[in-house]
Amino acid sequence: MCMSALGRASHRPPSLKIAHIMPGSIIEEAAYIDRMATVRGSWVGPKTYVGAMTEVSHSFAWGAGLENWRLASFIEVTDDFLLASLKQQPFGGARCGPATRLLALVLMVVTTPLALMSMAWSRLARQRAAFTRTLVILPPPGTQDRYTRTAPLHALNGMRGLFSRWPELWRVWRGEMHLVGNRPLTPARAALLGDEFEQLWLGCSAGVFSLADVANDGLQDHEAALAHAAYYSVQRSFWMNLRILMRCLPRFLTLRPEHDGSVASTAIKTHNACHA
Repeated sequence: MCMSALGRASHRPPSLKIAHIMPGSIIEEAAYIDRMATVRGSWVGPKTYVGAMTEVSHSFAWGAGLENWRLASFIEVTDDFLLASLKQQPFGGARCGPATRLLALVLMVVTTPLALMSMAWSRLARQRAAFTRTLVILPPPGTQDRYTRTAPLHALNGMRGLFSRWPELWRVWRGEMHLVGNRPLTPARAALLGDEFEQLWLGCSAGVFSLADVANDGLQDHEAALAHAAYYSVQRSFWMNLRILMRCLPRFLTLRPEHDGSVASTAIKTHNACHA
């Protein structure tokens, strides 16, 4: 487990109050490494707090998320004295209601045979893992002034298009996502969001389906992705959600492969490309 990557530094003289940044480490803007902490061969994301006497080794640390790149394992640290986010995200929207959660569960159960076929195809025919996993930011729903939360988001490895997001329905059932919202971003891509217009991407709850999916161009074009996300965050309503759902569900159920259905990380280019 990647818990081994996060521990208390030991055998340090009590008088030593400085943090230790070892070679091969990258500390991003506004990150805070507390006294007697050690960062060894790791990347610490922007606005991330590494606690006093904490050691981060061979890992990517972002907010409360910690991924050990040697062991390919991920945990979310719940002790803010060890690792925490210093960045407060805007209000992530209301938690989805019981009807939405029940619809997601029914949709997941009904389509389980298709998902099982996809998993079997990946494992037996293609000799690949049944799922792919991407670390994303999920804006906390239903609560004001919550810190950024990172979570692993799974997708079906043997499918393309919207049906690859089938595992995300479980997060809707648990109340962590909505059926309709803005697509989750990876921490690295979220860090590239600049002004208030771009930050609107995180202004509502993450969703399985998005306005960009209806246009079917948001996952390829940077400017269109930002425009769709910002427009939805400001104008979202029950009727808009219903229209998006009615457009996306047929494509989800018929397995149409318009695009790869991946997390919207590809929608945000590098900082230089965005401002070229």
